[in-house]
Amino acid sequence: MANEAIAQVGKDCKLYYAADIDASPTWTLISQAINVSLPDISKTMVEIMSRESTWKTNESGLKSLSLSFGYLYKNGTDNVFDALKDSFIADTKLYFAAMGGPIATVGSEGFRFVGIVSGMSETQELEGARTFEFTVSLTRALVGTALIEPDWFVVS
Repeated sequence: MANEAIAQVGKDCKLYYAADIDASPTWTLISQAINVSLPDISKTMVEIMSRESTWKTNESGLKSLSLSFGYLYKNGTDNVFDALKDSFIADTKLYFAAMGGPIATVGSEGFRFVGIVSGMSETQELEGARTFEFTVSLTRALVGTALIEPDWFVVS
């Protein structure tokens, strides 16, 4: 029974951001995140055709990645909300990590990438908490001359 796989519950997953985009970012937990989703992890397929064959074949094209999540707003000082809002208003790039567990725990894994908040909407339901919905789009970022590409990060 010890090796039996157990389904992971979303509440145990973690979402982080870092304002410093470098080899050793300082991660900040987005603890008020709600319903985190990576709705667009995909790649285009490029058709390769010639008179050499009667078959259409495909090769991998470009990949896409985006992130969306709700955020429980709280009155007063909220540095996380301010960083997300500033990313939207001022086009500030942030490093994001959508992890299956704490980012400092060996074995935790998930996608990490540099993005810009590209969408921000607010909900004020009569019988609900004030929340925001954020959409994050992948963006281009360099550390020195090295391009930072999205990756599947495993804490070791």
